[in-house]
Amino acid sequence: METETTGPESPEPPMSTNTGPGAATVDGQCQFCRSELTEGAMKCSACGANVGDIQICTRCSESVRANAQVCPYCQTDLTPKSPEATALLKEPWIVESSPLGAAIVEQSVTALLYPPTMTITPTDIHIRRRMFLGMRTMDQKISVSRVASVRMLDGVIWGGIVVETYGGAAGDLAIGGMDKEEARQTAKLVERIAHVGSAAAGGTGDAGSDGM
Repeated sequence: METETTGPESPEPPMSTNTGPGAATVDGQCQFCRSELTEGAMKCSACGANVGDIQICTRCSESVRANAQVCPYCQTDLTPKSPEATALLKEPWIVESSPLGAAIVEQSVTALLYPPTMTITPTDIHIRRRMFLGMRTMDQKISVSRVASVRMLDGVIWGGIVVETYGGAAGDLAIGGMDKEEARQTAKLVERIAHVGSAAAGGTGDAGSDGM
């Protein structure tokens, strides 16, 4: 009976959870398998270990740049959560426009049936609108660190909010047809969340509200 002789088994690729700068590199080589790494690589092509200045997305577990604010794979917001912002807003703040006010401001029957909503969390601001009698949804979302200023629109009957952004990478957010007192409270909250969010991200600008 012949015995088949085989070489040593190949080691299993390491399950790396390193997330710090240069976590799995030594002189341009992967510290696990010593393979040469290409410039800018986030994973070793030989063993799959995480390398370089990376962080791991909390949702899809993909490796992304350490300074990324949004995961390019699943669009999860990766902006660091400020303890001050989390303490200030422990649950999402959700406001909805008045159906009649939204219909008049946006001149839309759909807005009467499905008024726009604004959701504020410690990391982002999100406005959702329905279109074509609710058959389509339009979402606008920005990180709180991108807020440059907050303006309240003080109408005769209804109020509104305009959130202006830095840099032009994202458009301004606007929602109208709101109860005036609710709009005022929401504008103040956005201003406070944006201030602590900007500080957490290392920003220098302050969000300020007009007409408050």
